[in-house]
Amino acid sequence: MQDSKKLAYSRKEVAELLGIHLNSVDRYIKQGAIPARKLGSRWLIPASALRAWLEGKDEQNPAMQGGAE
Repeated sequence: MQDSKKLAYSRKEVAELLGIHLNSVDRYIKQGAIPARKLGSRWLIPASALRAWLEGKDEQNPAMQGGAE
């Protein structure tokens, strides 16, 4: 991750970090693959949860284990 002090990322930031389209991020959030929290009208992806998902360490949600674009 670029900024290790950042607590959460926006959908757009996650799309840029992962090199995928914003629509893909939205789809993964809707599927529960990318862990996200809604704050008002914004979706935030906790940095620690995103790191764990990318490293395949989230055993609580099998959808977070994979997911090809």
